[in-house]
Amino acid sequence: MAEKHSVLSLESAEAKRENKQQEEVRELQRKNKEVMQQHAVRKKVIDKKTEEENEYQRMCIDTKDSKHKEMIEQQQFQRQTELRNSRRKLEQQQKKASKTKVVLDTNLEKWKDDIVKHRTVVQEQAVVKAEKVVQEKAQKAQELRIVKEKTHKERIARVAEDAEALARYTEQKIKHKDQKVEGVIAKKQQEIDKSRAVAQNSAKLREQIRNQYTKSFDCMAKKAELESKLGAGPSLGTKNYSHVIIS
Repeated sequence: MAEKHSVLSLESAEAKRENKQQEEVRELQRKNKEVMQQHAVRKKVIDKKTEEENEYQRMCIDTKDSKHKEMIEQQQFQRQTELRNSRRKLEQQQKKASKTKVVLDTNLEKWKDDIVKHRTVVQEQAVVKAEKVVQEKAQKAQELRIVKEKTHKERIARVAEDAEALARYTEQKIKHKDQKVEGVIAKKQQEIDKSRAVAQNSAKLREQIRNQYTKSFDCMAKKAELESKLGAGPSLGTKNYSHVIIS
C-alpha cells in the first residue's frame, strides 16, 4: 500500500512538473510572438520615416532649385539691364569704342556660358548630394534591419537551445526515475525469490521430517510384530504413533 502511494506521489509530481514545463514553453512562445510583432511595428515605423526623409530631401532639392533659379533670373535681369545700359553707351560711343564693344560682347557671351555651366554644375551637385543622402539613409536602415534580424535570430536560437536543454533535463530526470523504479522492482523481486527459496527449503525439510517419522514408525511396528511371533518374553510397551501428525 505504501509503495502504491509512493508511485502515485511520483506520478503526481511528474505530472505537475510536465504541466509547469509546458507552461514555460507556452510563455517562451508568447514572448517570441511579442518580439516578432514589435519587430514588425519597428520596421513599419522605420520604412515610414525613411519615406518621409526621402520626400523631405526631394522638397529640399526642389526648393533649392527654385531659389537658385530665382537668383539666376535676378542676376540675368540685372545683367541684361546693365547690358542695355552698356549698349546704349556703346551706341553713343560706337565710333570711338568699337573695339571696346567687341570685347564687352565677347565677355558677355562668356559670362552667359559660365552662368549656364555653373547652374548645371550646381544642379548636378545637388542631385548627387541628395542621392548620397538617400543612399546613406537606406544603408543605415538596412544595417539597422540586419542587426535587428540578427538579434531576433539569436533570441530564437537561445529559446531553441533552452527548450532543448529543458527536454534533455526532463529526459534525464525521467530516466533516473525509471532506473530508481526498476531498482526497487528488482530488489522486490529478489526478496520474493528469497521468500520462495525459503518456502521451498521449508517444504523440503518438512518432507524429510515426515519421511523420517514414517520410517521410524514402520520399523518399530515391525519389531513389535516380530517379537510377538517369536515369543521373546514380555514385550515392551510401545507408543501409539498413529496419532503423530507431521505438518
